[in-house]
Amino acid sequence: MCHGEIGIFRGFIIRDGQKIPLIEVNKEIVELSIPIPEDIKVGDKIMVYNAYHFDYEFKTLNLNISLKGLKNIIRSLFSPRLSYL
Repeated sequence: MCHGEIGIFRGFIIRDGQKIPLIEVNKEIVELSIPIPEDIKVGDKIMVYNAYHFDYEFKTLNLNISLKGLKNIIRSLFSPRLSYL
């Protein structure tokens, strides 16, 4: 689950031909490239999610050990003549 803040839409700026929303979050106005509905009005509140802060931890993976295991599985599925894998 990711966390978010309530933001207030403050308008758009045009940068390189793109409309970038200006959102006030924690009394600071920032440019956020997020999808905004067409019918939004200045002052509307929106939810701004922080996709970089998650409540869970990622399980680390030892890639070398995993690849060796995969290699053994493939080897066992095919004939013993494919021992060069």
